[in-house]
Amino acid sequence: MTYTRARWIAGAAFAITAGAFSAGCDAGRKNIRELRFRTDSFVIRVAPETIPTRALEPIYWRVIVHDRETGVPIQGGEGRIFATNKDMKTVSNGFEETGELGTYRSNLMFVTAGMWAMAIQFRRDSTKELQKTQ
Repeated sequence: MTYTRARWIAGAAFAITAGAFSAGCDAGRKNIRELRFRTDSFVIRVAPETIPTRALEPIYWRVIVHDRETGVPIQGGEGRIFATNKDMKTVSNGFEETGELGTYRSNLMFVTAGMWAMAIQFRRDSTKELQKTQ
């Protein structure tokens, strides 16, 4: 084996290893589109399923709810998502359960383009009080 061929093989092995390593490092990175909310009892993560989000089109949201102290997913809960813009236009909708533990789905249609402030109300069941995100 010549010196240049051995050098090429070593370089290729390094490139493959570095590529696999960098791909593995990205696995724990946070979803930049995900919003995180907290209530007194819950940690709630919300992310759009519909991308890009546009005005006057239904935008589906994935809502994942966990107990704040234990981290256990909350199944069978009730909640709603709502948003308000700077002109005080408000849209809201309730959650529907998906087949995944602690995961709910909802949709909103923003009536205008621009920035919207979002919030969540959630409760474990109908006997409990709705908790609003902070």
